[in-house]
Amino acid sequence: MKTPHFFKLRSRLGLLHPPIHSFEMNQGVEMGADAVLSNVFLASFPESQVSVFDFPNPDGITGEQYGAMIAASSQACAAFINTSLESNEIQVAVGGDHSITFPSFLAAFEREKNRREIGYIQFDSHGDMNLRKDSLTDNFHGMYVRAFVDPAFDMPEVKDLISQPLSPRRLLFVGNLDLDLTGEKQFFEAQGIKHISKRMLRENKKKAHSLFLDFVRRFQYLYVTFDVDSLDETIAPATGIPAEDGLVLADIEEMLGIIAGHPSFSVDLVEVNPQKDGSEKTIQVAQEILHMILQGAV
Repeated sequence: MKTPHFFKLRSRLGLLHPPIHSFEMNQGVEMGADAVLSNVFLASFPESQVSVFDFPNPDGITGEQYGAMIAASSQACAAFINTSLESNEIQVAVGGDHSITFPSFLAAFEREKNRREIGYIQFDSHGDMNLRKDSLTDNFHGMYVRAFVDPAFDMPEVKDLISQPLSPRRLLFVGNLDLDLTGEKQFFEAQGIKHISKRMLRENKKKAHSLFLDFVRRFQYLYVTFDVDSLDETIAPATGIPAEDGLVLADIEEMLGIIAGHPSFSVDLVEVNPQKDGSEKTIQVAQEILHMILQGAV
């Protein structure tokens, strides 16, 4: 029987500038883990462990310093996770902006790459796979997936942390993807990355769940990242870019149950900002999602 080991990854380092379509820096997102992993929530998992890692503050960092800071903090965080995690524990990282997925996945990838086939699932409204030269914001939270799958990723300090690229065929996205047209969309389509949209879920739920289940069954190990901005703004408003016409729990609860039934996985949940309006309902739905995944697995 495995128990969760929760990692509070306090970060907004992925945000050097305001996110696209926003004029705010999303300050407060670094405290999302503290809000989601409340004492009441943790009481549901009495055997769990909680560890904390604080990332550097991005204020005042120049573009020239950014890659080195991302690389150093990511390497330190991944090492922290892997030295803290016991063999009978499930790695559960809670952010923080979405760039925390990079060190969290890096930790899991380095542990598992030589032992088991790894599949990667991202619930999101964005692709997060820009090259740095194509990024409209220079924010790492919009690039980190590309770092894992593209040997030509153009942030060399970060690329050097990846011992071997992850095949894009091992990726699956769920949600209404708003892909940037500066290169991200072309890369996504050229690589044949799988995607289950809200439209597919609503029009042919049986087909969507079959695709999801087939993907999950291919892999001995899953890494799952859940960005709350994949959820509709009526249930998750307190995030960097609230989603218009996004997912609701009824769309995804069966998929979360499939993940919970998988024999081996890690998970992260990101982009809850407790300082924004609607934080109470956003925190609540984030906790519900973690419950759906973890209570079926432990």
